[in-house]
Amino acid sequence: MHKVVRFQDSGAEVEKLQLALKELGFSPGPVDGKFGFLTEEALLAFQRMYSLKPDGLAGREVWQLLAQRGLPILQFPHPLSEGQSLMRVDAEYQLAAGTVRAVNRVGKRYPGQLIYIPQRKVLALWDPQAEPEGEFSQQDLSCVGIYGWRLGENLVWTGEEELAMVVRRTGKRCLAIAKLEDWDFLSKKKTWAKRIAAIRLSLVRGGLAGLFLELQPGAGKRRRRLAEFLKKLAAELASQGRLLYLKLPARKKEDPTNDSDWSLDFRALGAAASAVVLDFSVGQKGSFFLKWLDDALHYAKGAIPAWKILPLCGETYSAGQTRQLLSVREKDRVAKIVLHQRLGGIAFELGKGPDKRYFVTECRA
Repeated sequence: MHKVVRFQDSGAEVEKLQLALKELGFSPGPVDGKFGFLTEEALLAFQRMYSLKPDGLAGREVWQLLAQRGLPILQFPHPLSEGQSLMRVDAEYQLAAGTVRAVNRVGKRYPGQLIYIPQRKVLALWDPQAEPEGEFSQQDLSCVGIYGWRLGENLVWTGEEELAMVVRRTGKRCLAIAKLEDWDFLSKKKTWAKRIAAIRLSLVRGGLAGLFLELQPGAGKRRRRLAEFLKKLAAELASQGRLLYLKLPARKKEDPTNDSDWSLDFRALGAAASAVVLDFSVGQKGSFFLKWLDDALHYAKGAIPAWKILPLCGETYSAGQTRQLLSVREKDRVAKIVLHQRLGGIAFELGKGPDKRYFVTECRA
């Protein structure tokens, strides 16, 4: 249990806070165990970025968030030079005009003031068998989800290429993509431990950073058991330094008491997952994409921490019987929302993402 630390405090707890902030890309000044102005400024920036009350106090919520495994590096500091405008900073980092101002919410500016450049996870979903020959050149990616994993009894890789070779080609952290279509095993709790151990061992053998689990329609009456199973799976993977990403369909609302159809407990699933990829490719009949995006994100952010949410940016959007190609403007809107609403990142099928200028990814050289 960590105690509350604040401006002008000193000691081991302050040093732990400084180290944690530094690891996330915030700049608390010297790691000396002294809570000075730079540490306070870094803590305030951390609180604003993760939607905490910006009071400069490192209390229970701050320590809990800092303890989260797989917390994304969301930003890094940039000192303003004499006469440098925020518009020039936008241009320097190839960000959309107004991005730095929207993310930092700065007041009066002065030389040497630290502002923070947004970074986000950029996840590419990739099928090696469909990828043309050549080098893997997606330099702006944080991690890659690889199709070809079968989540059956044997938990095997079914791709034609050797898995280790595929992982080396990417040069990134790689997740095994699996679809969970059969929920029947959830009724047999005695088999959970064996299944979880098999998943962990398979990831270790494949040199994979984690599991990307796509939830498919199944027996809704087991939704509570699904959340319980995924919580245990996430804890086991986290103990080995591995990640659990969940792909969920975007929704405008859910009834957490409804167990009669395929309903999902967004709050429980969001708590278990390292990150949640929300698929916006299918909306309500008659709803326009941008309206659907706003409504579904509003619901999701009320149940899942914003820094865990990665919208899936596809090529098309379906509403009822109609399917439309997403325009450049609509894709750009998704990218801007990710930055301005402090979401965790963006996901897309390889080669079908938005303009990369909106992103400085978490993996820096």
